[in-house]
Amino acid sequence: MIDPKLLRSDPEAVARNMARRGLTLNVEAWRALEDKRKPFQIEVDRLRSERNANAKAVGMAKGKGTDASELIARGEALTGELASAEQALNAIQEEQTQWQMGLPNWLHESVPDGVDEKANVEIRRGGQPRSFDFNYLRSGLIGLPRASNRATVGAGY
Repeated sequence: MIDPKLLRSDPEAVARNMARRGLTLNVEAWRALEDKRKPFQIEVDRLRSERNANAKAVGMAKGKGTDASELIARGEALTGELASAEQALNAIQEEQTQWQMGLPNWLHESVPDGVDEKANVEIRRGGQPRSFDFNYLRSGLIGLPRASNRATVGAGY
């Protein structure tokens, strides 16, 4: 999967890399999804910060022996708000993750441009291809009878 930080910071570079494969990246759709995520992320961070400050204030109030019931009630309200905000954020992040999972891996600079393996260039070949003096079957065509398959499975193999 392509690094989300790279996708956020330079979606044009990702689009150029994908274009080398003959694919197009909808940069505007990605930016719209990112613009949708940012306010939720900011709100979740703000609520977490406020909840943490409130929890600290509760501890200080209890330490001083003063009534902390208002602070505790506010903490419970913040927890509920945070849960709903996190749920919305998680939904958007899941949508982004699904979107990213559909993207191909980043191409190295040494990989030639092209839509499939036909664009690859053979640089060197190691050894000679084998030649047999008999007819052979490809491994996918060789099969064992069902009875012997059951016997090996039943024997704990």
